[in-house]
Amino acid sequence: EQLEHLLPTEMSGADFVAKHGGHGDSATTIIPSVEYKVRDCTRHPICENARVSEFRALLGAPASKEQLRRLGALMLESHASYSAVGLGSDA
Repeated sequence: EQLEHLLPTEMSGADFVAKHGGHGDSATTIIPSVEYKVRDCTRHPICENARVSEFRALLGAPASKEQLRRLGALMLESHASYSAVGLGSDA
């Protein structure tokens, strides 16, 4: 969150290639006409790591209704974050 403001919200593939010259990944292609969600795509793995760490800690704690609520909330947050990147499902 401290550095998030330094990232563009979105960037077209054309603008990315013009600024950076490519990405060096032979398995993926930058599509010039696509608007990429830079902040969401950067935020997801960082926040997902924090959610997974908390989830794991909760699984080791004594069972309670609050624990179950928080586990469910973490799963919903994970789904919402993944969907914001454009990879979620309607399920």
